[in-house]
Amino acid sequence: MRKLFAYILGTVMSIMVVFFVVGLVAPKEYTGSKTAQISAPPSRVWAVLTDIDSLPKNRPEIARVEKKEKDGPRAKKWIEHTDMDGFIVFERVEEIQNKKLVLKMVESSFGMTGTWTYELSGNEMTQVTVKENSQIASVPLRAAMTLMGRDANLKKEIQIINKAAQ
Repeated sequence: MRKLFAYILGTVMSIMVVFFVVGLVAPKEYTGSKTAQISAPPSRVWAVLTDIDSLPKNRPEIARVEKKEKDGPRAKKWIEHTDMDGFIVFERVEEIQNKKLVLKMVESSFGMTGTWTYELSGNEMTQVTVKENSQIASVPLRAAMTLMGRDANLKKEIQIINKAAQ
């Protein structure tokens, strides 16, 4: 029994060391993009991207949204409170209605910041390109994102937009 326990403990410790090393050697910065066709017009996709109030409905990890600064009827800066008691502060920095939206992740409780750019084109269907320029200060998060694939956020973003626009 002791040998089994020692083996399990050694395996767990080895996995933890590898995980930590992956996080240490992974680059802090990431730049990537994904493009997809959405079966909805650009105006519908735009509505999904700019409807801050619907974030908790479209994203299960978002528990609630707190608007901090308005620009006309919409939020310019807001806090997304996550289901794990974390937070993400976003700011809308550029927009061309139904064409381009740039959001900046100003701060997060998990050590990630960056800019996400959404570019839309089309008429009945929308070609959407999501570009991510992010930085991860947290070694554990860098390890997790590297092991999942640094483009995991982009893939998830496309899936969420597609589902919400239907």
